[in-house]
Amino acid sequence: MNAGPAERAKPCLNCGRTSKRFGRKEGFPYLVCESCRRRQSFATCHVCRRYRRLHHKTAAGHAICIDCDGIEPASHICPDCGGATPGSGSARCPTCSIRYRAARRAALNLELLEQPWVRALFSEFCTWDGLNWGAGALVARIDRYALVFAQIDRRCNAPSQLDQDCLFALFGAEGLRRAHVVVTFLTVRLSIVWSEQRRRDKVEMRRIQNMLDQWSGEPWSHIIKDFLDAQRCEASKCLRPKTLRVYINAASRLLAYADLDDLVALSQYHVDGFLRSNPGQAASLSPFLRFVLDRAGSHLSTPTKKSRDLARHEKKLVGNLQGLWSRLEKTNRLAEGRALLIEIVAKAYQIPTDRILGLTRNDVTVGRTVTLWPGHSEIELVPRLTPAFLRWAALENHGYIFPGRSQFRPLSYDAVRHHVVKS
Repeated sequence: MNAGPAERAKPCLNCGRTSKRFGRKEGFPYLVCESCRRRQSFATCHVCRRYRRLHHKTAAGHAICIDCDGIEPASHICPDCGGATPGSGSARCPTCSIRYRAARRAALNLELLEQPWVRALFSEFCTWDGLNWGAGALVARIDRYALVFAQIDRRCNAPSQLDQDCLFALFGAEGLRRAHVVVTFLTVRLSIVWSEQRRRDKVEMRRIQNMLDQWSGEPWSHIIKDFLDAQRCEASKCLRPKTLRVYINAASRLLAYADLDDLVALSQYHVDGFLRSNPGQAASLSPFLRFVLDRAGSHLSTPTKKSRDLARHEKKLVGNLQGLWSRLEKTNRLAEGRALLIEIVAKAYQIPTDRILGLTRNDVTVGRTVTLWPGHSEIELVPRLTPAFLRWAALENHGYIFPGRSQFRPLSYDAVRHHVVKS
């Protein structure tokens, strides 16, 4: 009895796909399927643009078929920019094609906007040199950019209303991150004064408010509100919102652990039990314990910090710096090199990483060595660090010398940690 078609099919020993057609191929001691046999023998010719039997590949890796061997690839002049474009015909070059399609998409999205000044800004943005005109996905991104301008069109009545506070209120921290291209354009075009520290403070204040809203139903929520008001009233401390958020978070976790609604009932037993489970919260909890002393008269304290072995700590620090320096000398990646340089300077001179990230061109002078914050801190880098600093720092910028996704935002702390801690 003859076998059916399905029974005659068998898997290819090379790719594993089932096939009924097999043949021999050079370099394979067994029969392979038709797909594997043709895979290395056929390709799209760089000259005629047809899928034909491969004759050879050029030094640039372009496939040339048998019929086109010795023939120069056809080219024509782009009708828009006048540059040489591969292939015959009269089509636009890839960059001009993207610009043409982006202009058509921008004309469609322009109908979403009503106010003339917003329409003018959007039209100018769609021809801005700051856009990545080499990206094929730019046409689709025009739709997302148009939604940002539509939001501005609905909420703002004049260009003078657009400032950093207004943009943060409209889009929030995550929205500004996603729309960083539009924000960069507006900042340059409308000369908006942008402060990265102010943006961070607003993010932290919003986080604090979200925390208060989350705890509004807890019996101890009124204690947290009183503690927050007390910290804000102490103007001499000049606490940053991030520090305030850390204090509030530690206090709320202690009160949630103790499950109390009265400060008088809080005892040393609750504090010790909480710190046994959360030993890293001792320093953040100290301001709240001082608040308890002022309001309830309870003398509560955190465990005394053990004195560390300075010689051991110094040896560990030197080892870390040597490892970071070895990685810095080997890397050729811009992002990793900047992150390692920032970490080395922060550890060697005991400077907070955020302060180094906030360095601008006015904070650096270059001479025989590099000096940070001249006239204030006057931190002079050792000669060994000078060549590395000149290589990785963007000293040609007028703004941040460690820029992030735009010239108005420095490199983020998370980006630094990502490159430093990875193996």
